[in-house]
Amino acid sequence: MHVDATQSPALFRLASERLGGHYRHELGHKVLTLIGARGIVAQAVFTGTSPGIKFELTMWAHRAMGLGGRHFIRTIFRVGFVEWKCLRATAITRASNAAAQRALVKLGFTFETDLGRWFGAEDGMCFRMYREDCKWL
Repeated sequence: MHVDATQSPALFRLASERLGGHYRHELGHKVLTLIGARGIVAQAVFTGTSPGIKFELTMWAHRAMGLGGRHFIRTIFRVGFVEWKCLRATAITRASNAAAQRALVKLGFTFETDLGRWFGAEDGMCFRMYREDCKWL
């Protein structure tokens, strides 16, 4: 497995389809893609990026990323916290997505607050991670 950091329109289209967003490189979004023997395994999209301050992270992944998954996670946090020198990462998930919430906590995120009607009729759950708390660096 390897991490692809190219900012191709096709990878942004795939991320938009999988995540229900409208991600384009022109808007300052960045995408990292984990590619395995059978194709794309996971993607992480950075949005709301303020180098030196914060980045927002949106991600999808197949349940079994294998050993490449750890490398992918390390790369995500190295880009945000080391290369961009951000102090904070934010991730928001639907209130109904318990699996995503468990995954965020397992990654080291901490629940911060509820976001009323963040996803239209559904509330969002905001999680944060500070650089000094990141176990992936």
